Amino acid sequence: MKSSNGEQAGIDGYDDIHENLRYWMNELVGAVPSGRAVIYDIGANDGELTLPFARKPHKVIAFEPGRAARERLLQRVSRQADLQAFTLLPCALGRQPGRAVLDVYSDDTFSSLHERSREDLQRYGLAVTGTEEVTVLALDGLTGVCQKDTRGTGTAESDQTDPFRQALAGVLKEALPSVPEPPLPPPDVVKIDVEGAERDVLEGALETLRDAAPAVVMEYSCVNTAHAGYDRRELLDLLRRAGYRKIFGLYRNKDRRLYGEEAFEDCRIWNIIAFSDRFALPLARAELGTDLPS
Repeated sequence: MKSSNGEQAGIDGYDDIHENLRYWMNELVGAVPSGRAVIYDIGANDGELTLPFARKPHKVIAFEPGRAARERLLQRVSRQADLQAFTLLPCALGRQPGRAVLDVYSDDTFSSLHERSREDLQRYGLAVTGTEEVTVLALDGLTGVCQKDTRGTGTAESDQTDPFRQALAGVLKEALPSVPEPPLPPPDVVKIDVEGAERDVLEGALETLRDAAPAVVMEYSCVNTAHAGYDRRELLDLLRRAGYRKIFGLYRNKDRRLYGEEAFEDCRIWNIIAFSDRFALPLARAELGTDLPS
């Protein structure tokens, strides 16, 4: 995890938490058969893991609701990336369209749609600095695989009464660079790091994941799912509902091995990767781990 001043934040003694994520993002993007990967960065913050790919022939589509994080991200894009290969949508993703309150902290990489406990604030040395009302959209609506109205009747509502269309209009107005109306191009690789809101993101993305079968790299945090009020094993159930059968854990440092579900109860498994059949090659090359380092 990166702090807002660009220095890595050590959590429980792990100072290189992104090392294996960088490795696996490179492996997955490199395995896209066309050589032109579409990467969704959900909870982009300052683009730490995906900006290196924001150059043609690839395309990065970033979703970030936090105002300060978006400003930093755009500054980095202007210096490090190709704006034609990058799109920023100023919204959160969830199970259905609407509005939500983002709690903002002194280190805004911890900002969350779910209120953190006092113990969390003390553990990470955080202070509450404010709140922001943000737009929430469901990914299935953005990719065009779910065109039913929010009541599930299959009858399209007018733009004036459809909550998705109303929310979408505001997001597209602020998108950088400006983007046409959805559908967005289907993803090849999806990275999700939303501080406990992963369950909501998956519930609003099941059809997209089934149809596009991207690789999914997702935070799997004991701490963040607890403050969001659910058991993180629910994330595994949702991925299975989307058709994923090859799900592995990543240890919280530069260990590049993939750990099977027997290790998933250990809170040191901080991220997971779900492989679809499209990504058989990087999975075949991977070293599998058994026992986590002591």
